[in-house]
Amino acid sequence: MPPRNASEQRYDGRWLLDQAREHFPDESESRNICDDLFAEEPVPLSVFIADKKFIGMSPLSEPQALALQVAERVYYHDLYSSMVSEFGDYWAPIPMRNYLTLLVGKGGGKDLIARLMSLRIAYMLLCLKDAKAYFGMPSDESIHMLNVASTKPQARLAYFEPMTRVVKRGWFKDKAHPLKST
Repeated sequence: MPPRNASEQRYDGRWLLDQAREHFPDESESRNICDDLFAEEPVPLSVFIADKKFIGMSPLSEPQALALQVAERVYYHDLYSSMVSEFGDYWAPIPMRNYLTLLVGKGGGKDLIARLMSLRIAYMLLCLKDAKAYFGMPSDESIHMLNVASTKPQARLAYFEPMTRVVKRGWFKDKAHPLKST
């Protein structure tokens, strides 16, 4: 049943789930869900972090990797079981979270994790053939990701400059066109 008004549409999770199910065929259909949705197979987080084709850095600590693994789960929950059968056990469903709060001390890598979360989520969305269609968004809308800093210089030094260096090479090279502050 369609929502009666905009606020019901926005907050009724059942309606959103029904919209998402349009992307999943009945089990009796023989087509492959992953082939239908993905332009390319997403690599596991450890490959994304260590491989020079992607980020090319040393491995993360266990808490850092866990935070990123939870943050990367941006697809609808039902898709992950298909990803396990097609892409491997890394994609086994884990509890999904809408909000992440990380309590990390000085020197714990907060800026690094914020950058890696943005890069990983952008990567996961770009692996889809059409992320906006997958999420039921109009084609003329945009998917936004936001990072908040306390000052403009902090945002530039801790986020934009390092992100610009990463997206100018490797996998992101032909997919991102960084500007001064975007």
